[in-house]
Amino acid sequence: MTHDTRAQHNATKALDNPLWIYALNQYRQPECAQFLLHSQDKLGLNINILLFIGWLASSQKQLNLELLQSSSVYSWQQDIIKPIRAARKKAKSYDLKGTSGFYQRMLDLELDAEKLQLSELFCLSNKMDNNESGGDKINRGDKAFTESVRLSCELYLNAEGLNLRESWLQTLIQHLQPNG
Repeated sequence: MTHDTRAQHNATKALDNPLWIYALNQYRQPECAQFLLHSQDKLGLNINILLFIGWLASSQKQLNLELLQSSSVYSWQQDIIKPIRAARKKAKSYDLKGTSGFYQRMLDLELDAEKLQLSELFCLSNKMDNNESGGDKINRGDKAFTESVRLSCELYLNAEGLNLRESWLQTLIQHLQPNG
């Protein structure tokens, strides 16, 4: 059984689904984490949704923003993850005995919350249609991946009240492109 087959087989039994595996693989790529964290901190974007967009594109799917926004997974970042992150960052600034262990538990809690969001996004992906362009499927390959990421990001960034900057988009596409 290959790694991908095993991951897909276990996806319904564990949080280690194909989207989580994709997210881990991409996040570990050189400069990817730094770029995504900058997009989160400076632009207010949800890293999990950006990774979801890349994974969808690699699966020949495109983001369905209405479906995403109507699900509770969309507000999970704002309602759960951001407050945990803010508390973790605040705790780091305290100079109390034992805060390093507390800080690590907060970091672990934040990661668990992000992993749950990715798990829910993975479940939601089953309701998203394959890419289509004028009624015809977009050709597989880099061009299809790039176009899918571009279209999905345009939807997502517009919903967030942001304009799509070409240089940012090109860098994002490079970081989201699966590495074989």
